[in-house]
Amino acid sequence: MIFTVAGQKIGQSTAATGGTFNGPLDVSGLPVGTYQVEAHCGVVLYANLDVVLANQVYNDASTVVIIIFFVLIGTGLFWRRLRRVN
Repeated sequence: MIFTVAGQKIGQSTAATGGTFNGPLDVSGLPVGTYQVEAHCGVVLYANLDVVLANQVYNDASTVVIIIFFVLIGTGLFWRRLRRVN
């Protein structure tokens, strides 16, 4: 079985004895959008595929603020203790 989008091969698989199938699709060459995937296995089966851009914005600012907070608290406690000793 061959999977295609607009005539371009994007994957290949073998059907199980019960007729079910699945397989990986290489959509790295497709821009973001909605496509119709064709599964060629004697008959042609169709399914819609949405290619989306997933990214994650990771902000380290909160981690830095927490570290600075604990450093300031620790420094304050250290200086308070030094004053009691003198």
